[in-house]
Amino acid sequence: MDKEYVKGLIQKILDKEFASPARRKVRDYVDRLNFCAPCCGDSHNNEHKKRGNLYLKSLRYVCFNCGASMGLDRLCKKHNEVIDPDKKLEMIEYLDSVVTYKDAEASIGRCPV
Repeated sequence: MDKEYVKGLIQKILDKEFASPARRKVRDYVDRLNFCAPCCGDSHNNEHKKRGNLYLKSLRYVCFNCGASMGLDRLCKKHNEVIDPDKKLEMIEYLDSVVTYKDAEASIGRCPV
């Protein structure tokens, strides 16, 4: 999976949604991308708050402000951003190789302990 491509998609969404440079900044961590939530606009008091996260292992977006949760594909569609078909196939193959049954169960809250 091409992390820089995914980061570029997020950057395009943020560039369309926000005028402020502080809200358009993407923080790149080993396991996730952290950015101002495009679904709710994040904090209205502090433009440096970043509560939107895209987890790279699952390509799942979660907002810790409004509670939005969706896959990268849906996030892109919601903000009129198109994923290149070849990259989309690469992402599907990546997810198929790294996401286990246990991960899928945990993501829907039914993982047995």
